[in-house]
Amino acid sequence: TIILPLLNGADITDQIQALLPEARVWDGCVYISGRKPAAGEILLEAEREIFLFGSRGAERSAEERELFALLESVGVHVVNPDDIEESIRKKFLMISATATGTSYYNMTVGEALASHPLEMRGLIEELCTLFSALGHDLGEGAVERTVERQTFMIPSSTSSMHVDFMAGSATELENLTGYVVRAARRIGLELPLYERMYKALATEPYPPKHD
Repeated sequence: TIILPLLNGADITDQIQALLPEARVWDGCVYISGRKPAAGEILLEAEREIFLFGSRGAERSAEERELFALLESVGVHVVNPDDIEESIRKKFLMISATATGTSYYNMTVGEALASHPLEMRGLIEELCTLFSALGHDLGEGAVERTVERQTFMIPSSTSSMHVDFMAGSATELENLTGYVVRAARRIGLELPLYERMYKALATEPYPPKHD
């Protein structure tokens, strides 16, 4: 069996592989800005959907080529990159910081960027520091590139994690924020913004109180 998770997170494949060690688990993610305003309704906020997937092998397998052809044949904007793990990290840089900031401040993307620009940027800086410390080459200007991508988001939109917090539903907190805190602690790295926001979101009634 091949499992292709499309969940937000930096270590989703590793989590599933640990649970199902005999299965083949690929990496994947999607870029889509959509909401479900009511039963049976899907609101597409921006038409720039991308479906990325791949295995961690050195060469593309026959199954990868088959899935790519299938998705492409029905009009899906599909990408099977040379380094899918790099693609996962690239998305995580933006969504982790955005989800953490919008959820903590209980604001849309535009409101959070306008009201707390230093903190929103600081989250990205801390995340880049972590990935660099873990041995990943993010290239020059990783912080600036991620900040720029964040400003391209629709100002009135928000993160799926923030939506879940507002609805009182289960959230992605452990995968998007808790992962960062735990990974930093393992290597003795201090990330004060992530620590503060994670603690508030994990332990306080929503929305958390802050200065």
